[in-house]
Amino acid sequence: NSATSSASAPKSTLANQALAPTATPASTTVLTVTFDFADGNSASTTYAVYNFTSSNFLDSLGAATTTAVYQASSTWGASVSATSLSVDTAYQFKVWARNGDSTNSATSTASAGVSTLANAAGTPTVTATGSSTLGVAIDTNGNSASTTYAIYNFTSSNFLDSAGAATTTAVYQASSTWGASVSATGLSVDTAYQFKVWAR
Repeated sequence: NSATSSASAPKSTLANQALAPTATPASTTVLTVTFDFADGNSASTTYAVYNFTSSNFLDSLGAATTTAVYQASSTWGASVSATSLSVDTAYQFKVWARNGDSTNSATSTASAGVSTLANAAGTPTVTATGSSTLGVAIDTNGNSASTTYAIYNFTSSNFLDSAGAATTTAVYQASSTWGASVSATGLSVDTAYQFKVWAR
């Protein structure tokens, strides 16, 4: 036999497609993005996290960046906190995998849309409107239009329904549905009441 050729340059096979991550709310502006690295890839496979909703990537600390940041699964760890998100807004994330030659595989499917938490509602404004009614105005405290609210009569330990009548069940509606003020009805004459508002 003649002498053999020199060896070809090393070439990596492709990585498997990454699995979809799971997002869970951590605060009003943070979502925890949890990885599923049971995709059969090797320890040398690296991954980038993409905020599908905002069209940007996450850096190693979870901040938004326009450039994909690839790290091994051992470096990312079990999860990363996506920070500086909008209040009460739904987001989806994808994970990109690439091999040792920096060739991307197909991206994962998107995570289910999960919303950041709403801000606590502001203190409602209560005005006397009759001998058995009080007007209750909601303070949205910077929440999004999708945030819904329930009004609680703290004094009587009940909620208000959409018409302002007492009910034992929380009735959640958007601020636009509640309107500028809702009339709490069926109250006692010359009696002081306090109200709270729950946001979700």
